[in-house]
Amino acid sequence: MNAERMERFQRFKKTLQGQIRNKDAKRTILDYSGMLYKGWTPGDVDGCFQPEPGLTIHFEFKESGAPLSDGQKFKLEEESKKLTYEAKIKHDEKDNSSYICFRRAGEVDDGLGVVIVADHNVSPGSEEEVPTAACSVRCYYWDGRWETPDEQTTVRQLFDAVVEYWKNRPRHTEKTIMENLIRYWKEKTGVTL
Repeated sequence: MNAERMERFQRFKKTLQGQIRNKDAKRTILDYSGMLYKGWTPGDVDGCFQPEPGLTIHFEFKESGAPLSDGQKFKLEEESKKLTYEAKIKHDEKDNSSYICFRRAGEVDDGLGVVIVADHNVSPGSEEEVPTAACSVRCYYWDGRWETPDEQTTVRQLFDAVVEYWKNRPRHTEKTIMENLIRYWKEKTGVTL
């Protein structure tokens, strides 16, 4: 990050402090019905945060018992997948060849997209604010699958655990990932790439 951008980011960070500055604007209801495209309309995400380079966490907060719609679930999964480092074996039918395709998240050597869905007990229309850090995690999307915590977990606890994992994760090079994929492909198909 260049110096000018870093300075702008630091100024921005100091002014926000995690609070809504214009609460009336936050209460504005957006009508996406006129944006229908192929049976889908835009939706909102309650929060998106990049606490470390390459790590992006999306947050969705629901009133306890309110379902996560199929559309929201699909969109959150897709956003997570786009942000997660991918190395896939692809097969070209034209020349019957296989190759490994790497997808990078931004400009870092790898990336991770995580989704946290949490419950709160604030009634719709209430003036009360939802204390997001203390909300109870209903489920989370990580590594291509939805998981449910084994025990009561707050958003802050899961957030801290994800960040800690990210900071201490084993680093893989393209070479080690390629070696693992080649071994996997051979075990699965019997074909050596």
